[in-house]
Amino acid sequence: MKIIVLYDGNCQLCQNSMKALKLIDWLHKLEPKDFRDEQIRERYAHGIQFSALDAEMHIKVGQRVEKGFYAFRFLCWHIPLLLPLAPFLYLPGVSFIGKRVYKRIAEDRMRCSGNACKHRRN
Repeated sequence: MKIIVLYDGNCQLCQNSMKALKLIDWLHKLEPKDFRDEQIRERYAHGIQFSALDAEMHIKVGQRVEKGFYAFRFLCWHIPLLLPLAPFLYLPGVSFIGKRVYKRIAEDRMRCSGNACKHRRN
């Protein structure tokens, strides 16, 4: 079964991440979809708010939907190169930290362009 990966096609970081994932997707399970395309949203993200899609990556497998850190953790089980990492993502405290790290990266993603990211100003 294909794993639909709903990502932000306007985000350079997201585009580069999808390219990297596709390179290591030796089993050809991933089907990246740019959620900014209205037809893609209607077909693959029906019922998911645009603001939720814009906040974090979503994956869909059949009727199952995962997002953010949990989507990444799910992908680790299905991409052979990432498989050794998957069990560690279930250790106590990892999801707590992982969700925060993912959120920080997702919030900063639009600051990136090409190979450079603007530094935070806090």
